[in-house]
Amino acid sequence: MRLPGKLFKKTDGKETEPVPGPSDLNKKDLLSKIKEGKKARVRKSPRNPTFCPLFTTTVGSSDDEETLEPSTVSRRNRFSSSFTEAVMASVTEVLAHPDLGTPGERASIAIHTVERALMPAHSTVEYKNVLVPDLVRITAASYYWGMMDRYEAETLLEGKPEGTFLLRDSAQINYLFSVSFRRYQRTLHARVEYLNGQFSFDIHDEKAFKSDSISKLVEHFKDPKVCWYYEPQLSIPLQRNFVFSLKHLCRSVTVTNTTYEGVSSLPLPPMLKKYLREYHYKQPIRITEHEF
Repeated sequence: MRLPGKLFKKTDGKETEPVPGPSDLNKKDLLSKIKEGKKARVRKSPRNPTFCPLFTTTVGSSDDEETLEPSTVSRRNRFSSSFTEAVMASVTEVLAHPDLGTPGERASIAIHTVERALMPAHSTVEYKNVLVPDLVRITAASYYWGMMDRYEAETLLEGKPEGTFLLRDSAQINYLFSVSFRRYQRTLHARVEYLNGQFSFDIHDEKAFKSDSISKLVEHFKDPKVCWYYEPQLSIPLQRNFVFSLKHLCRSVTVTNTTYEGVSSLPLPPMLKKYLREYHYKQPIRITEHEF
């Protein structure tokens, strides 16, 4: 359907006055529309996504701290700039293409292009549950203290030498383990992150050290020479002064020799199977993008 260049509305008198139509739109108006749409989308989006955290606090004084790092802000700004440039390039091409119809029709297509670009993206992530590898070795480590919050860890490490550390269960729901350590004359905490079979203190940083087991990760940071100023220094293990329950020890041996799916075939009651699966990660295996 051909859109008119201008629309008219009746007034109290006999004369009519023009109303801006699609052909009156220019690049400045379209750029303003893009910016307004982007601002509205940023306000509606949550600050911290449920999955897939695109940023992490590598070392912090609390397990509960979630601060946006400057590098993340700059990445967001670069993305916004690239997004605007891409949309404007498409709009310019549409407006300058005579084969797409009259100026009014091309303006209508350009508006549709902008509105489609500003639509929120939806995706579905499929996960695979993976048991913690080498849990038996973690449990046997003298520096692993099991379930403990950061306040208990700070009490145990108070006054200890630089580089003294312990490994404990993380208080955060999306993480299983954290290290608490002495550095810069205070106790700091760092989460152990996991993705696609790799452990790291900053899994999304390509330059950060990664390992296929937590034991190897801890071993790497024993040498102060390889630790950057923002990384954990794990030189002196704080010796655990108790033994784990027989139930916990049996679990560590069992899950080290089976898989998450393999637990189903074990001749055990449902309650014990649930207990065996407590230490596991959700590993993304497929992401499907949806357009609306």
